[in-house]
Amino acid sequence: MKETVLESLKFISETHRSLHAKRQQYEWRIIFTVLSFYVLSVAAIFSKNTSTPDSQWFKLTVWIVFIILSLISSGFLWYVHNANAKNKYYAEEAERKLIEYMNTKKESILDFSTTDARVTMWAFIWQTSTLLLSAIAAATFITTH
Repeated sequence: MKETVLESLKFISETHRSLHAKRQQYEWRIIFTVLSFYVLSVAAIFSKNTSTPDSQWFKLTVWIVFIILSLISSGFLWYVHNANAKNKYYAEEAERKLIEYMNTKKESILDFSTTDARVTMWAFIWQTSTLLLSAIAAATFITTH
């Protein structure tokens, strides 16, 4: 019975740490992809081989597409940060119970009813600001060129 408790807590911790690590890769992948799209769009406009229409509809479309892409990416990042916070909490709770069990040799209930979702708000705000400011800068360069 004791080995089962230890293995179960270890499994919960490893599973949630693994999910957290995989999701962080998605987080950076989406940020770099969107930023690359903005940079490459501006680079394409400033190259001598590309011409764009001078209509207001084109300029409005560029602004709408860039801002919407930024907002959708920020929504995805919000989901990632929330999910990462929960995975981190679950892993830490399992590790805390594992240490408690090893010290007392008494089984206790693993309670996930309260999710202490400590979203890393500073990182989310930084990432969202970076995406939004990059969208504004890229749209400005493209529409004023």
